[in-house]
Amino acid sequence: TVEKLMLKQIASNQLQNQTIQEVNDEDMLTKWTFTDEEIDFVRDSCRGDDLYTLCFAIQMCSLRNNGIFVNDYTNVGYKILQYLSRQFELNYIDSLDNRIHPKREYRYRKKIKEHLNYKEFNSDSYILLKELISSKLRSKLYAQNSLFKEAEEFLLKEKILLPSKKSLGRKVATIKQSVLSDIYKEISNFFSDKHLRKFDKLLQTTGKGLFSSLMQFKSSPPEATSKVINEYLDKLSILLKLKMHKVSFVSIDAELIRSIANIVYTYDSDSLKKISPSSKRHAYIIC
Repeated sequence: TVEKLMLKQIASNQLQNQTIQEVNDEDMLTKWTFTDEEIDFVRDSCRGDDLYTLCFAIQMCSLRNNGIFVNDYTNVGYKILQYLSRQFELNYIDSLDNRIHPKREYRYRKKIKEHLNYKEFNSDSYILLKELISSKLRSKLYAQNSLFKEAEEFLLKEKILLPSKKSLGRKVATIKQSVLSDIYKEISNFFSDKHLRKFDKLLQTTGKGLFSSLMQFKSSPPEATSKVINEYLDKLSILLKLKMHKVSFVSIDAELIRSIANIVYTYDSDSLKKISPSSKRHAYIIC
């Protein structure tokens, strides 16, 4: 079943494309140079055929360097073709097409994965990825692009074949949403339902054009006058009634609290009221 799926993906050109047209001299030396033992391995695998040897070498480097296979050989630049050709003493080849049969391509990829000890992305890989993203999000809020980069680097380090960018992006987004949902529930669970209703009351206004109680907490401190000091004592009284001083965020990193608080600073009361589920809205207010 796995082989049929792989053959279908290769034949239908659905795997992630990797454009490697431009490679600087330093990367060429460090990432595209083969040892004598590797050269023998590639030659033995391809039985001396120049075209197959070159394609095999490209795929081996691509997996080793990027955690993926090249799906379109026409994307491989001239400099790489010439550099590999010299190493393997091949006849002049200035460009490649995609003439390799899917079955041969499958066999080559399978052999390369086994040689480099790479594993397919599976359910165990998903669990590892979720643990990584969870640990990252419990320290601070990460943007989707940053989490995606962390995920790529992690899978490459663990020698797990990367899914396509679109597929990996969906996985990262799904995990992020699930982890944050758990964190929001954890924060809101510090308080009883009765107290959570009090937090919702902070979003209420008493008249047109007036700020809610929560919005008053967001204002920058003005010059200290007796009136201002009394107003801040009133704010302190509200916090004491909410028992904010008794909350122990032992399992929540302070940087994450600050990250969420910074987001809330960009919301007005009406926007906060619309946030759902309620655990997320309450977590935002608490932070």
